[in-house]
Amino acid sequence: MKKFIVSFTFLQITVLTLVGIVVFSAVYSVKQGMARELAFSTRNNLLMENHRDAFLQLGNSKGQFSKVEYCIDRCESIFQLNDSSFLRTIIFPVKYQAEGKVKGVLNFYYPAFEGWKIGLASWFAFLLFTLPFLFVMMKSYRREELLNLRIGQGEVLNKIASRVAHDIRSPIEALKSVSGILGESKNQEVSLLKMAISRIESISKDLLSERKKYRVVEINVNEILENLITEKKTEDRAKNIVFKLEVWKKNILTNIGEDELYRIISNLINNSLDAGATEICIKSEKIEKYFCISIVDNGPGIEDELIPKVLNGGFSSKGTDGNGIGVSSSKDIIEEINGRFSIENLRPHGLKIKMEILLIKSETV
Repeated sequence: MKKFIVSFTFLQITVLTLVGIVVFSAVYSVKQGMARELAFSTRNNLLMENHRDAFLQLGNSKGQFSKVEYCIDRCESIFQLNDSSFLRTIIFPVKYQAEGKVKGVLNFYYPAFEGWKIGLASWFAFLLFTLPFLFVMMKSYRREELLNLRIGQGEVLNKIASRVAHDIRSPIEALKSVSGILGESKNQEVSLLKMAISRIESISKDLLSERKKYRVVEINVNEILENLITEKKTEDRAKNIVFKLEVWKKNILTNIGEDELYRIISNLINNSLDAGATEICIKSEKIEKYFCISIVDNGPGIEDELIPKVLNGGFSSKGTDGNGIGVSSSKDIIEEINGRFSIENLRPHGLKIKMEILLIKSETV
């Protein structure tokens, strides 16, 4: 952040300097033109030593210059204003046109910092113009810093969770073997041992689950969906199925891996095929801080009262051929990474499943 502020300050100083150079150069150019015009219009009177008319004409330039002098052997001040400090000089020789001989010299003086108000106003306008961009850039820079910090913390937590979850498996297996040997015993100690093993195993699974929240993965959803549809079309039951895709073609940063997302969408498409759908529409889009994937089919749908059972697991429309954990497992995985999973009944026109995956970063990669 400090580097950014220093860079912005340096930019403003540079712009202020450039504006000053441009303004002072423009003022000098304008003053030089005025002085040239006055020198040309009074040249004849000065050459004929008609100083009275020439000086009167030059005296009318008080609003343009702070001081005007005519020098031959010595300099004679035609007029001088009170604020004649820090003056800049423009010199014009008074020459005989034919001979080119110099009769005298006209010196025109004007304040060196004339035009500073214009320059300052121009710089201030530029500052006001750049302030909104400054705030946007600072916000983006801060968000980038937080993202990098989170990625670094996530990598550390990921390694710790993986190591602990991995190392704890061996003692769990050993304890399970011992509990199996003692399984015939009905005493209280064996029961406590089994409860402890179950608890440790649960903690191990929770560590692996928690690890997912801290990993940061860049995935290409467009590529996942196209590969998945290509794979599905090779299956006999999907050869005549109409697949429609509306995909977001930029990469995203999130907590779910490509393989995991691939399996979830594949499972949901299989459910649509099993339900007899002949058309499946898949749409992916970015909505605020979520990346949304919607799967809509034209199958028979399900009863509204059955949706909670499907989401909670244990219900399957396939009867004895299904175990009812596919959709609920997908929901759990999405919710583990702070996402959202919903089912909307479109009967008699089908079913809509929507997954909202929380993005690590509101902008796409």
